[in-house]
Amino acid sequence: MKTTSIRWRLIIGTVSLAVLACLVGLYAIRSNRQVVDTFSTEAHFQSITTAASETSSYAKRAEGHLMLYLTLRDPTDRGKFSQRLTSLNEQIDIMDKNIGDPDARALLSAIKTQSDSLRMIGMSLLASYDKSMNETGTFDFKANENAIRQLDAIASTIRQQALDLTTREIDLEASVIDSAVAQLNLVNRNLLLLVSAFFVLAVGIALVISASIWRPVARLREAVSKVGRGDLGVVIKVQTKDEIGELADAFNDMTGQLKARLEERNRAEEELRSSEARFRIIFKEAHDGISLVDAETGRIVDCNPEYERQTGMPVSELRTMKVWELSPTESSEHTQQSLDTYKGREGVSPAETAYQKPDGHNQPDRIYIQDSRYQRQEIPADFD
Repeated sequence: MKTTSIRWRLIIGTVSLAVLACLVGLYAIRSNRQVVDTFSTEAHFQSITTAASETSSYAKRAEGHLMLYLTLRDPTDRGKFSQRLTSLNEQIDIMDKNIGDPDARALLSAIKTQSDSLRMIGMSLLASYDKSMNETGTFDFKANENAIRQLDAIASTIRQQALDLTTREIDLEASVIDSAVAQLNLVNRNLLLLVSAFFVLAVGIALVISASIWRPVARLREAVSKVGRGDLGVVIKVQTKDEIGELADAFNDMTGQLKARLEERNRAEEELRSSEARFRIIFKEAHDGISLVDAETGRIVDCNPEYERQTGMPVSELRTMKVWELSPTESSEHTQQSLDTYKGREGVSPAETAYQKPDGHNQPDRIYIQDSRYQRQEIPADFD
Protein backbone atom coordinates (compact mmCIF):
# COMPACT_ATOMS: atom_id res chain seq x y z
CA MET A 1 0.00 0.00 0.00
CA LYS A 2 1.42 3.33 -1.02
CA THR A 3 2.29 5.71 1.79
CA THR A 4 0.38 9.00 1.86
CA SER A 5 2.39 11.81 0.28
CA ILE A 6 3.59 14.79 2.29
CA ARG A 7 1.06 17.04 0.60
CA TRP A 8 -1.88 14.82 1.54
CA ARG A 9 -0.53 14.31 5.05
CA LEU A 10 -0.48 18.08 5.54
CA ILE A 11 -3.95 18.42 4.02
CA ILE A 12 -5.39 15.63 6.18
CA GLY A 13 -3.76 17.09 9.31
CA THR A 14 -5.07 20.58 8.56
CA VAL A 15 -8.57 19.32 7.77
CA SER A 16 -8.60 17.23 10.97
CA LEU A 17 -7.66 20.26 13.05
CA ALA A 18 -10.30 22.35 11.25
CA VAL A 19 -12.97 19.71 11.92
CA LEU A 20 -12.02 19.54 15.59
CA ALA A 21 -12.10 23.33 15.83
CA CYS A 22 -15.54 23.39 14.17
CA LEU A 23 -16.87 20.77 16.60
CA VAL A 24 -15.61 22.76 19.57
CA GLY A 25 -17.11 25.93 18.07
CA LEU A 26 -20.48 24.27 17.42
CA TYR A 27 -20.60 22.95 20.98
CA ALA A 28 -19.77 26.43 22.30
CA ILE A 29 -22.48 28.04 20.13
CA ARG A 30 -25.10 25.46 21.13
CA SER A 31 -24.28 25.76 24.82
CA ASN A 32 -24.23 29.54 24.65
CA ARG A 33 -27.65 29.52 23.01
CA GLN A 34 -29.04 27.32 25.77
CA VAL A 35 -27.67 29.63 28.44
CA VAL A 36 -28.98 32.70 26.61
CA ASP A 37 -32.42 31.09 26.28
CA THR A 38 -32.39 30.33 29.99
CA PHE A 39 -31.49 33.88 30.98
CA SER A 40 -33.98 35.29 28.49
CA THR A 41 -36.74 33.90 30.72
CA GLU A 42 -35.79 36.60 33.21
CA ALA A 43 -37.88 39.12 31.21
CA HIS A 44 -40.72 36.56 31.22
CA PHE A 45 -40.63 36.37 35.04
CA GLN A 46 -40.42 40.13 35.32
CA SER A 47 -43.57 40.58 33.22
CA ILE A 48 -45.44 38.13 35.51
CA THR A 49 -44.26 39.71 38.75
CA THR A 50 -45.05 43.20 37.41
CA ALA A 51 -48.57 42.10 36.35
CA ALA A 52 -49.13 40.47 39.75
CA SER A 53 -48.06 43.65 41.52
CA GLU A 54 -50.36 45.72 39.30
CA THR A 55 -53.24 43.25 39.94
CA SER A 56 -52.90 43.80 43.68
CA SER A 57 -52.86 47.56 43.17
CA TYR A 58 -55.85 47.69 40.79
CA ALA A 59 -57.96 45.50 43.07
CA LYS A 60 -57.38 47.80 46.05
CA ARG A 61 -57.85 50.95 43.97
CA ALA A 62 -61.08 49.67 42.44
CA GLU A 63 -62.40 49.10 45.97
CA GLY A 64 -61.24 52.57 47.04
CA HIS A 65 -62.87 54.38 44.09
CA LEU A 66 -66.15 52.51 44.70
CA MET A 67 -66.19 53.44 48.40
CA LEU A 68 -65.36 57.07 47.54
CA TYR A 69 -68.25 57.15 45.10
CA LEU A 70 -70.68 55.66 47.64
CA THR A 71 -69.53 58.19 50.23
CA LEU A 72 -68.84 61.38 48.29
CA ARG A 73 -71.05 60.68 45.26
CA ASP A 74 -68.45 61.92 42.76
CA PRO A 75 -69.24 60.42 39.29
CA THR A 76 -65.51 60.45 38.47
CA ASP A 77 -64.87 57.80 41.10
CA ARG A 78 -67.62 55.61 39.63
CA GLY A 79 -65.92 55.81 36.23
CA LYS A 80 -62.51 55.06 37.74
CA PHE A 81 -64.00 52.00 39.49
CA SER A 82 -64.88 50.55 36.09
CA GLN A 83 -61.48 51.54 34.65
CA ARG A 84 -59.61 49.83 37.50
CA LEU A 85 -61.62 46.64 36.99
CA THR A 86 -60.75 46.74 33.26
CA SER A 87 -57.04 47.28 34.07
CA LEU A 88 -57.24 44.44 36.60
CA ASN A 89 -58.50 42.05 33.93
CA GLU A 90 -55.77 43.19 31.52
CA GLN A 91 -53.07 42.32 34.04
CA ILE A 92 -54.74 38.94 34.65
CA ASP A 93 -54.66 38.30 30.86
CA ILE A 94 -50.91 39.11 30.79
CA MET A 95 -50.25 36.58 33.53
CA ASP A 96 -52.48 34.01 31.83
CA LYS A 97 -50.34 34.20 28.68
CA ASN A 98 -46.99 33.86 30.47
CA ILE A 99 -47.52 31.58 33.47
CA GLY A 100 -46.68 27.94 32.89
CA ASP A 101 -45.93 26.63 36.37
CA PRO A 102 -48.91 24.54 37.71
CA ASP A 103 -48.81 26.07 41.21
CA ALA A 104 -48.67 29.57 39.79
CA ARG A 105 -51.58 28.82 37.46
CA ALA A 106 -53.63 27.60 40.44
CA LEU A 107 -53.05 30.94 42.16
CA LEU A 108 -53.96 32.76 38.94
CA SER A 109 -57.20 30.77 38.68
CA ALA A 110 -58.12 31.82 42.22
CA ILE A 111 -57.35 35.47 41.35
CA LYS A 112 -59.66 35.22 38.32
CA THR A 113 -62.48 33.91 40.51
CA GLN A 114 -61.99 36.64 43.09
CA SER A 115 -61.81 39.26 40.34
CA ASP A 116 -65.17 38.14 38.97
CA SER A 117 -66.59 38.26 42.52
CA LEU A 118 -65.16 41.75 42.99
CA ARG A 119 -66.92 42.91 39.85
CA MET A 120 -70.24 41.27 40.81
CA ILE A 121 -70.33 42.71 44.33
CA GLY A 122 -69.23 46.14 43.08
CA MET A 123 -71.98 46.18 40.47
CA SER A 124 -74.47 44.98 43.10
CA LEU A 125 -73.53 47.84 45.43
CA LEU A 126 -73.86 50.35 42.55
CA ALA A 127 -77.30 48.98 41.71
CA SER A 128 -78.36 49.23 45.38
CA TYR A 129 -76.91 52.76 45.51
CA ASP A 130 -78.90 53.84 42.43
CA LYS A 131 -82.14 52.34 43.83
CA SER A 132 -81.72 53.98 47.25
CA MET A 133 -80.93 57.36 45.71
CA ASN A 134 -84.03 57.17 43.52
CA GLU A 135 -86.34 56.11 46.41
CA THR A 136 -85.00 57.97 49.47
CA GLY A 137 -82.25 60.25 48.17
CA THR A 138 -79.71 58.59 50.54
CA PHE A 139 -77.60 55.45 50.58
CA ASP A 140 -78.02 53.20 53.59
CA PHE A 141 -74.56 51.89 54.47
CA LYS A 142 -75.97 49.82 57.32
CA ALA A 143 -78.25 47.89 54.99
CA ASN A 144 -75.31 47.17 52.63
CA GLU A 145 -72.73 46.43 55.33
CA ASN A 146 -72.34 42.75 54.40
CA ALA A 147 -71.74 43.55 50.74
CA ILE A 148 -69.22 46.24 51.64
CA ARG A 149 -67.34 43.85 53.95
CA GLN A 150 -67.36 41.17 51.24
CA LEU A 151 -65.95 43.72 48.76
CA ASP A 152 -63.10 44.54 51.17
CA ALA A 153 -62.42 40.87 51.90
CA ILE A 154 -62.29 40.01 48.16
CA ALA A 155 -59.96 42.93 47.41
CA SER A 156 -57.69 41.85 50.29
CA THR A 157 -57.77 38.23 49.07
CA ILE A 158 -56.79 39.31 45.55
CA ARG A 159 -53.89 41.32 46.97
CA GLN A 160 -52.68 38.37 49.06
CA GLN A 161 -53.04 35.95 46.18
CA ALA A 162 -51.12 38.36 43.87
CA LEU A 163 -48.40 38.61 46.53
CA ASP A 164 -48.20 34.81 46.79
CA LEU A 165 -48.01 34.58 43.00
CA THR A 166 -45.19 37.13 42.94
CA THR A 167 -43.28 35.17 45.59
CA ARG A 168 -43.79 31.96 43.61
CA GLU A 169 -42.50 33.53 40.39
CA ILE A 170 -39.51 35.04 42.19
CA ASP A 171 -38.61 31.61 43.56
CA LEU A 172 -39.00 30.07 40.11
CA GLU A 173 -36.83 32.78 38.61
CA ALA A 174 -34.14 32.18 41.22
CA SER A 175 -34.29 28.45 40.51
CA VAL A 176 -33.97 29.02 36.76
CA ILE A 177 -31.05 31.41 37.28
CA ASP A 178 -29.29 28.90 39.54
CA SER A 179 -29.84 26.23 36.90
CA ALA A 180 -28.50 28.54 34.21
CA VAL A 181 -25.42 29.37 36.27
CA ALA A 182 -24.82 25.67 36.90
CA GLN A 183 -25.22 24.98 33.20
CA LEU A 184 -22.86 27.85 32.36
CA ASN A 185 -20.25 26.44 34.74
CA LEU A 186 -20.68 23.02 33.11
CA VAL A 187 -20.29 24.54 29.66
CA ASN A 188 -17.16 26.42 30.75
CA ARG A 189 -15.68 23.24 32.21
CA ASN A 190 -16.52 21.20 29.12
CA LEU A 191 -15.14 23.90 26.85
CA LEU A 192 -11.92 23.96 28.87
CA LEU A 193 -11.65 20.18 28.52
CA LEU A 194 -12.43 20.33 24.80
CA VAL A 195 -9.92 23.11 24.19
CA SER A 196 -7.28 21.19 26.15
CA ALA A 197 -8.04 18.02 24.19
CA PHE A 198 -7.97 20.00 20.94
CA PHE A 199 -4.58 21.48 21.88
CA VAL A 200 -3.17 18.05 22.75
CA LEU A 201 -4.50 16.56 19.50
CA ALA A 202 -3.19 19.50 17.48
CA VAL A 203 0.26 19.15 19.02
CA GLY A 204 0.14 15.36 18.50
CA ILE A 205 -0.86 15.70 14.83
CA ALA A 206 1.82 18.36 14.29
CA LEU A 207 4.49 16.16 15.94
CA VAL A 208 3.51 13.10 13.90
CA ILE A 209 3.53 15.00 10.62
CA SER A 210 6.75 16.87 11.43
CA ALA A 211 8.47 13.66 12.54
CA SER A 212 7.45 11.87 9.34
CA ILE A 213 9.06 14.73 7.38
CA TRP A 214 11.94 15.79 9.63
CA ARG A 215 13.54 12.40 10.26
CA PRO A 216 13.98 11.42 6.59
CA VAL A 217 15.13 14.96 5.80
CA ALA A 218 17.69 14.77 8.63
CA ARG A 219 19.01 11.46 7.28
CA LEU A 220 19.15 12.96 3.78
CA ARG A 221 21.02 16.02 5.06
CA GLU A 222 23.53 13.82 6.91
CA ALA A 223 24.06 11.74 3.76
CA VAL A 224 24.62 14.86 1.64
CA SER A 225 27.19 16.05 4.19
CA LYS A 226 29.05 12.71 3.96
CA VAL A 227 29.03 12.85 0.17
CA GLY A 228 30.37 16.40 0.38
CA ARG A 229 33.29 15.00 2.43
CA GLY A 230 33.96 12.42 -0.29
CA ASP A 231 32.13 9.39 1.07
CA LEU A 232 30.27 8.04 -1.96
CA GLY A 233 29.46 4.75 -0.28
CA VAL A 234 26.70 6.25 1.87
CA VAL A 235 23.18 4.86 1.32
CA ILE A 236 20.03 6.55 2.63
CA LYS A 237 17.54 4.11 4.13
CA VAL A 238 14.12 5.74 3.85
CA GLN A 239 11.16 3.33 3.92
CA THR A 240 8.46 5.85 3.01
CA LYS A 241 7.11 6.03 -0.52
CA ASP A 242 6.40 9.73 -0.49
CA GLU A 243 8.31 12.59 -2.10
CA ILE A 244 11.17 12.27 0.41
CA GLY A 245 11.42 8.54 -0.32
CA GLU A 246 11.60 9.29 -4.03
CA LEU A 247 14.27 11.93 -3.36
CA ALA A 248 16.27 9.43 -1.27
CA ASP A 249 16.07 6.82 -4.05
CA ALA A 250 17.23 9.39 -6.59
CA PHE A 251 20.07 10.40 -4.25
CA ASN A 252 21.14 6.76 -3.81
CA ASP A 253 21.11 6.29 -7.59
CA MET A 254 23.16 9.44 -8.06
CA THR A 255 25.80 8.47 -5.49
CA GLY A 256 25.96 4.97 -6.96
CA GLN A 257 26.58 6.37 -10.43
CA LEU A 258 29.15 8.84 -9.08
CA LYS A 259 30.94 6.05 -7.25
CA ALA A 260 30.98 3.85 -10.37
CA ARG A 261 32.29 6.69 -12.54
CA LEU A 262 34.92 7.62 -9.97
CA GLU A 263 36.10 4.03 -9.77
CA GLU A 264 36.21 3.85 -13.57
CA ARG A 265 38.16 7.08 -13.71
CA ASN A 266 40.60 5.88 -11.06
CA ARG A 267 41.17 2.68 -13.01
CA ALA A 268 41.74 4.67 -16.22
CA GLU A 269 44.18 7.01 -14.48
CA GLU A 270 46.01 4.08 -12.94
CA GLU A 271 46.29 2.39 -16.35
CA LEU A 272 47.49 5.67 -17.87
CA ARG A 273 50.12 6.11 -15.17
CA SER A 274 51.32 2.54 -15.74
CA SER A 275 51.41 3.11 -19.50
CA GLU A 276 53.34 6.35 -19.10
CA ALA A 277 55.76 4.71 -16.75
CA ARG A 278 56.33 1.92 -19.28
CA PHE A 279 56.72 4.51 -22.04
CA ARG A 280 59.26 6.50 -20.05
CA ILE A 281 61.34 3.44 -19.43
CA ILE A 282 61.22 2.35 -23.07
CA PHE A 283 61.63 5.96 -24.27
CA LYS A 284 64.88 6.38 -22.35
CA GLU A 285 66.30 2.91 -23.00
CA ALA A 286 65.42 2.64 -26.72
CA HIS A 287 68.29 2.16 -29.21
CA ASP A 288 66.47 4.30 -31.81
CA GLY A 289 66.28 8.05 -31.70
CA ILE A 290 62.79 9.22 -30.72
CA SER A 291 61.40 12.73 -30.70
CA LEU A 292 57.97 14.17 -29.81
CA VAL A 293 56.81 17.02 -32.05
CA ASP A 294 53.96 19.51 -31.51
CA ALA A 295 51.76 19.29 -34.65
CA GLU A 296 50.52 22.85 -34.18
CA THR A 297 53.93 24.57 -34.14
CA GLY A 298 56.35 21.90 -35.35
CA ARG A 299 58.46 22.46 -32.22
CA ILE A 300 60.32 19.53 -30.72
CA VAL A 301 58.78 18.88 -27.32
CA ASP A 302 61.03 16.10 -26.06
CA CYS A 303 63.48 13.42 -27.20
CA ASN A 304 65.35 10.45 -25.80
CA PRO A 305 69.13 10.26 -25.13
CA GLU A 306 69.75 8.28 -28.37
CA TYR A 307 68.18 11.12 -30.39
CA GLU A 308 70.54 13.60 -28.69
CA ARG A 309 73.50 11.39 -29.56
CA GLN A 310 72.47 10.96 -33.18
CA THR A 311 71.79 14.68 -33.77
CA GLY A 312 74.76 15.80 -31.71
CA MET A 313 72.59 18.36 -29.86
CA PRO A 314 71.42 18.47 -26.23
CA VAL A 315 67.71 18.26 -25.50
CA SER A 316 67.65 21.85 -24.24
CA GLU A 317 68.78 23.11 -27.64
CA LEU A 318 66.49 20.73 -29.55
CA ARG A 319 63.45 22.08 -27.67
CA THR A 320 64.07 25.51 -29.21
CA MET A 321 64.02 24.17 -32.78
CA LYS A 322 61.37 23.23 -35.30
CA VAL A 323 61.59 19.66 -36.54
CA TRP A 324 62.09 20.65 -40.17
CA GLU A 325 65.16 22.68 -39.20
CA LEU A 326 66.91 19.33 -38.72
CA SER A 327 65.64 17.88 -42.01
CA PRO A 328 67.56 18.03 -45.25
CA THR A 329 66.31 20.69 -47.64
CA GLU A 330 64.56 18.13 -49.85
CA SER A 331 62.73 16.62 -46.81
CA SER A 332 61.76 19.89 -45.09
CA GLU A 333 58.58 20.42 -47.13
CA HIS A 334 57.51 16.78 -46.66
CA THR A 335 57.97 17.12 -42.91
CA GLN A 336 55.80 20.25 -42.75
CA GLN A 337 53.10 18.53 -44.82
CA SER A 338 53.10 15.62 -42.38
CA LEU A 339 52.59 18.01 -39.51
CA ASP A 340 49.68 19.71 -41.29
CA THR A 341 48.10 16.29 -41.83
CA TYR A 342 48.04 15.52 -38.11
CA LYS A 343 46.85 18.89 -36.88
CA GLY A 344 43.60 18.59 -34.92
CA ARG A 345 43.95 14.87 -34.40
CA GLU A 346 43.62 13.46 -30.95
CA GLY A 347 46.40 11.16 -29.83
CA VAL A 348 50.00 10.58 -30.89
CA SER A 349 50.68 9.70 -34.54
CA PRO A 350 53.97 8.42 -36.09
CA ALA A 351 55.41 10.00 -39.26
CA GLU A 352 58.43 9.17 -41.44
CA THR A 353 61.02 11.89 -42.06
CA ALA A 354 64.77 12.34 -41.99
CA TYR A 355 67.31 14.55 -40.25
CA GLN A 356 70.88 15.49 -41.14
CA LYS A 357 73.59 14.06 -38.88
CA PRO A 358 76.62 16.15 -37.83
CA ASP A 359 78.78 14.39 -40.46
CA GLY A 360 76.37 15.60 -43.20
CA HIS A 361 74.70 12.26 -43.86
CA ASN A 362 70.89 12.04 -43.95
CA GLN A 363 69.41 9.73 -41.32
CA PRO A 364 65.85 8.31 -41.82
CA ASP A 365 63.76 9.17 -38.82
CA ARG A 366 60.33 8.37 -37.32
CA ILE A 367 58.84 11.20 -35.33
CA TYR A 368 55.73 11.10 -33.12
CA ILE A 369 53.39 14.01 -33.61
CA GLN A 370 50.92 15.26 -30.95
CA ASP A 371 48.55 18.26 -31.15
CA SER A 372 49.29 20.52 -28.18
CA ARG A 373 45.54 20.84 -27.51
CA TYR A 374 45.41 17.17 -26.43
CA GLN A 375 47.44 16.25 -23.39
CA ARG A 376 48.54 13.04 -21.69
CA GLN A 377 48.20 10.81 -24.75
CA GLU A 378 49.93 7.46 -24.78
CA ILE A 379 52.79 6.81 -27.24
CA PRO A 380 51.88 3.86 -29.47
CA ALA A 381 53.60 0.59 -28.68
CA ASP A 382 55.05 0.20 -32.19
CA PHE A 383 57.34 3.26 -31.97
CA ASP A 384 60.45 1.04 -31.92
